[in-house]
Amino acid sequence: MDESSQGTKKSQTSNWSTERMPVDLSACNNVLSTLSKGEISPLKYQLQSSIDSVSKTSELYVERKADETISVVLNATAQGQRSIKLARIFKQKGRK
Repeated sequence: MDESSQGTKKSQTSNWSTERMPVDLSACNNVLSTLSKGEISPLKYQLQSSIDSVSKTSELYVERKADETISVVLNATAQGQRSIKLARIFKQKGRK
């Protein structure tokens, strides 16, 4: 492992933790697994620092998992209408 990848690994390790989070990771994974019927892989960790301070890889992981989570919840509440519901949610948020 070269020096730059060691620095990245060390940085990522200090930014992630499963301790002291308001939502239990195991409980969250159970809910996501149930809603997605096992199609979503479990969350590996929760972000402990600003998304602007993590590596690009970590940022992309968080964004991908957020998209998967939003999609499964919208599908559970309005099956097949994810795009429509998402657009309406963001439109309403913009009005507030």
